[in-house]
Amino acid sequence: MYDDWSDDKRLEILFSYEREILSFAKELKKRGRKEEAEKLLKKAEKIIPDLDYDLDKRPKNTVWRRE
Repeated sequence: MYDDWSDDKRLEILFSYEREILSFAKELKKRGRKEEAEKLLKKAEKIIPDLDYDLDKRPKNTVWRRE
């Protein structure tokens, strides 16, 4: 649909947005604002429909401290 450069740039922006949203949501959860984090993720799904992230799920290859 787009030329290669435009398509690559579009994907780069979407992936960057996804990383930042997930990072921000994790930080909100860490600070006890889980409802706000879930609301943020729900809104982000409008832009990235395949966003599949559960705040209570433990990511693979990550060592978490007990809360």
